[in-house]
Amino acid sequence: MPATPQSAPIDDHPRMTEPTGRIAWIAIAPVKSMALVFLDRAELELEGIAGDRAFAVIDGTGRLVNGKRAGSLATVVVEHDQATGDLRPRHAVS
Repeated sequence: MPATPQSAPIDDHPRMTEPTGRIAWIAIAPVKSMALVFLDRAELELEGIAGDRAFAVIDGTGRLVNGKRAGSLATVVVEHDQATGDLRPRHAVS
């Protein structure tokens, strides 16, 4: 069975043999719709960057709370310790 684009090694892809750009910055949101946390480095896995959107806010009716419904969430900065699972607020973005 031939390899599909999802399973083909990058070095076999003709457009992926030469660098074509660079990354200016990397950021994740440990909690969906909350402030971004900028990283010095990250490992990109098949599921994305570890810790990105690992948590979400759910309202009293079981619905996901997002930036469209609560824009002020984007001002909340949190720290997520992946080793312990702790999630702590840092401060509000002004």
